[in-house]
Amino acid sequence: MSSILCPAATPATLGRVGLIWIGESFYPRPVDFLNEAGSQGISRRLSAVPRDYKAGETWVLFAHPKAIEKPRTVECGDDGQWLVKELGEAIEQTFATREIAEQYAATVDLQEPLYGPGIIRIARPRGFEKIVKQSDYDAMRQQWDEWRKLVDSGEKIGDPKRFALLDKQVADEKRGVTWVPVPDDDPDHQGTVYDKQTDPELA
Repeated sequence: MSSILCPAATPATLGRVGLIWIGESFYPRPVDFLNEAGSQGISRRLSAVPRDYKAGETWVLFAHPKAIEKPRTVECGDDGQWLVKELGEAIEQTFATREIAEQYAATVDLQEPLYGPGIIRIARPRGFEKIVKQSDYDAMRQQWDEWRKLVDSGEKIGDPKRFALLDKQVADEKRGVTWVPVPDDDPDHQGTVYDKQTDPELA
């Protein structure tokens, strides 16, 4: 009989990792995200590929604000009375015994569970897809054709800046990033406020 240990159980072996927060607005509970990931796979939009990312090697952690259910705590006050606390603050009057306080805390936990953030999944992405405008993609392909003709003819390449888009595509491909062209006027791929962040780093 064999067992599989979660890689996060030995964090020292993970190296540098990526961290992606799963928001409550689209996934109110961790299980909502996990069910979708299990049936459809994981697809998340990033403003840029993190530095040091290696396809199929770098681990990525997925966190959710409600990953951990945290019971209320029961403590004895200086006056000998028992308190039920939520995030360090008393939430009700004092109780004469610990048993009564624990019963009250359990009732509150059942009616309104208290949650904390945590890791809900870990994965090693096999690659990224980079959304690029169709015009940039076509220009990159044209530069590729021109570069091949120069190489085949033995001519000098000249100013390397003329192949700037091709250089970017080749560099992305080496990192496991595939270019996916979309129409220049596609309203679904015009960026968001999150695009203001550039060149993220791994943790």
